[in-house]
Amino acid sequence: MKSETAGLGSGPMPLLPPSGRVPDLFRSPDAAGSALAATGPDADKRLRDACQGMESLFLNMLLTEMRKTVPRSKLLGGEHEEDIMRSMLDMELSQQMAKAGGIGLADMLYRQLKIEQKAKTQFSSQASAAKGQGKEKRSGPETEGKAPAANQP
Repeated sequence: MKSETAGLGSGPMPLLPPSGRVPDLFRSPDAAGSALAATGPDADKRLRDACQGMESLFLNMLLTEMRKTVPRSKLLGGEHEEDIMRSMLDMELSQQMAKAGGIGLADMLYRQLKIEQKAKTQFSSQASAAKGQGKEKRSGPETEGKAPAANQP
């Protein structure tokens, strides 16, 4: 685990949340877009994880804004140390809340994005089928070497 002295005087301060992993949405801003475009056996899991990460991010922002309304105390030392501890706590709380079902945002996003993913898949398969049929029509033996006939009555 990476560490860096944060001025607490008691030793190194961990930079990762207590779970030891950084959520995908914090590492890659377009994780949901890549999960939506993914195909294969793990595409469904990747999409669900991206939606859960999005809900976690939203809950983290919600908790952070809610904490701004609470009066501060000097119990934990200075403001800087308390801000670091609270941000780590909020990140872990938001991840655990999202895993437990959260506020339903991940499920709603998943259902909507699954519909879009299915529509894109159907559209691309229809487009490739139509493209393949167009090539077959043009390359038939009766049309080879002949110019297309004009509309005749």
